[in-house]
Amino acid sequence: MEKLVANLSLNKVQTRNLAGKKYLVAPVSMIVEGVFAGSQGPLFYAGEEIAKSVGVWNHKPLTVGHPQMGGQYVSACLPESIDQYSVGMILNTKWNASRKKLVAEAWFEETRLDTVPGGNRIKEALTKQEPMEVSTGLFVDNELSAGQHQG
Repeated sequence: MEKLVANLSLNKVQTRNLAGKKYLVAPVSMIVEGVFAGSQGPLFYAGEEIAKSVGVWNHKPLTVGHPQMGGQYVSACLPESIDQYSVGMILNTKWNASRKKLVAEAWFEETRLDTVPGGNRIKEALTKQEPMEVSTGLFVDNELSAGQHQG
């Protein structure tokens, strides 16, 4: 699993309702085309490859930390991960071709922020509209090759 840092745009946090639940909604830049250190060393993320994944990000869980079971990282989409770690979901994912950036909305369910361990620090940052880095934990198939990107 790769751990990439994304950024929440907290100066635009809104309170929204969905399916009878109250959410704090923040725009998020999930990844831009480029080379990132990642947990497995530097990797190049090509814009055309990122753009192919737009649809799969919608409804992915937002978790506090990286879900683990038995000391191993696991998908945030497992029922057990959602039950223990989830505080919301990603919605309205789009590829911004001109900026080569994957953007979305992070929907944080307020009651889950109050009950999931660590959720209170996220809620505090959202409420205070403080900048926050988030990790995009994704499983990837790497193609090993040497190269340069923009020098």
